[in-house]
Amino acid sequence: MILRVLVIENVSMTLKFIVLGLKAISAETKERHRIDDIEVHTARSVSEASYLLDEAASSRPYDVLILDLSIPRLPENSDESPDYGMDIINTAKAKDAVKEIIVYSVFTSFDYVADAFRRGAVDFIVKKNKADLQPLERAVLSAWDRSITRQSARLLDERIRTLAPFADRLLAYRFSVCFSRLVQAIKQESEAMQGYLSERFLLDLSVDSDDPPLSYLIQIGNSLGEASQEWSILQASLTRGNETPGEIGVGDAVTNVLSGLLPCLTIKRAKVTPPEPNQLSVLTFAQDVPTVIKEILLGALYDLPDNGSKTTEIEISIVKEGAYAKVGFRDTLKPISAADEINRASIIPPSDHFGREWGLSVAQQIALRGGGRLEVTASDFGNTISYLIPLINHA
Repeated sequence: MILRVLVIENVSMTLKFIVLGLKAISAETKERHRIDDIEVHTARSVSEASYLLDEAASSRPYDVLILDLSIPRLPENSDESPDYGMDIINTAKAKDAVKEIIVYSVFTSFDYVADAFRRGAVDFIVKKNKADLQPLERAVLSAWDRSITRQSARLLDERIRTLAPFADRLLAYRFSVCFSRLVQAIKQESEAMQGYLSERFLLDLSVDSDDPPLSYLIQIGNSLGEASQEWSILQASLTRGNETPGEIGVGDAVTNVLSGLLPCLTIKRAKVTPPEPNQLSVLTFAQDVPTVIKEILLGALYDLPDNGSKTTEIEISIVKEGAYAKVGFRDTLKPISAADEINRASIIPPSDHFGREWGLSVAQQIALRGGGRLEVTASDFGNTISYLIPLINHA
């Protein structure tokens, strides 16, 4: 991952020193903290900082902000004030333009330090006459570690919040299928009974409705009608009526999911081999493909410890297989114990921890809803999960 840092400092030499210090962080240290590269942006005034924060708010927030409290409003002015630095903290937090804020200042009185923390700073480093960047470097790396850990936890929490509504709706859908079959069977038997009564006893429903056998059949029909109406109302509350299938590029979907999951993949020490670029397009509901792909990955990482000693390897491939785009996932994790149940589209209870098996059973239902399916194969060496999605054109 790329560590994005914004440094706000109006003293040229100090600014240059901080930038060079960040760029000089050793490759070994960066690897230990899972940093691929460090991208540093700089500002010398409130106006320059505001411009960069606006950009970050509309694109990607800075991971760390290093802020000297006493800066001018404009680059050419000398009206420095620590109040301006405090305003920048407020702006950065309000715009959600930075994830972690470190104050690097000579204003070390209790009031300034306490105020900076109240406004959202996570660290306060004293700026000394003799430049020593080691405390600042440690603070930046600690802030980075906290940030990606927090992002990873958020992604795993969102996993359950995303899947739970799908599980509710899909359970309703499966029950609807059973209910419809039951209604149809009773309706057919009722019609057959009416035919028998008409032929055997010459009873006419429109004329002999008071006759006991026909009266019972009428009551059954009315009950079925009422039950069907109540079920339709309940089902409407559990489904999204505005969903329509659309065209989705499989390669783009995988790339976007991987990009969004980088913090979790990083903190869980997952080494992902992405698929080769492809142009396969599928027809399905807009959220189904990314939801299934995300669950296959997050479910694999859900029970792993943060910053574990062992690297988890996941290989992703995309190929055309008949009328389907086949997205394959191979991992080196423990075998999926409920592979057969998942392949049969059984609904697996979530248990206490909403583990991988439950998540894949929900993902299977989502895949089936879109006309595809999951195929899970478990072995002593890991698991292979294939997500098959109907192609738009497969001639």
